[in-house]
Amino acid sequence: MFDSGDYKSALIEFRKLTKHFPESREAADAQFYIGSCLEEMGKLYDAYLAYQKVVDKFPFSDKMEAVLEREFEIAGSLSETKKEILEIILPPQYYAIEIYRRIIENSPYHKLASLSQYKIGLVLKAMNRFDEAKTEFEKVILTYPESEWFEPAKYQVAQCASLGSLKSDYDQALSKEAKDKFEEFLDKHPEAELSKEAKGQIQVLTDKDAEKDYNIAQYYEKQKAY
Repeated sequence: MFDSGDYKSALIEFRKLTKHFPESREAADAQFYIGSCLEEMGKLYDAYLAYQKVVDKFPFSDKMEAVLEREFEIAGSLSETKKEILEIILPPQYYAIEIYRRIIENSPYHKLASLSQYKIGLVLKAMNRFDEAKTEFEKVILTYPESEWFEPAKYQVAQCASLGSLKSDYDQALSKEAKDKFEEFLDKHPEAELSKEAKGQIQVLTDKDAEKDYNIAQYYEKQKAY
């Protein structure tokens, strides 16, 4: 039924198996296919919950690797969609973050763990929650220093500090923090692909600081506080 694309009927049969033969060798595979059926039917969050049951109930299943990959793909899809999930009016990005965190919890040393941590930062950054995003990128730096995402995370920390400072009209302390982070990145990774962008960000922040100083000066001049 699954192979022929009749996912609704296949789902019923797989659920029968997990209900009546929960200790059987086939139960873990059936639970995985429950997730696959729901995913094919477009019920992404339900699919994630079904896949997670493989981890919770059958931790020694040979489907574990496939489960982590499917959960990661679902989180990516949810982070980009705008539709409601389970009829709950919450941004789908919240569910994406939940799944990324669960992947890390399921297997903290898996190759997808560091990327999931990085993705949490990206999702929060896209939601303009720059302080929270910065914290999540810092976790990549602290927890996965050998990861390929270590260097990009350092850049993202600086950029989140920069974006946070640009939202503020007169708080130059945030701007200084951002510039310091970018300069630290340039100092330690001068040949990195992101270094050119870092230099551009430093110039943007410098210009923004100059604009802030100019506006402050204009204010005082109008008050005749020469």
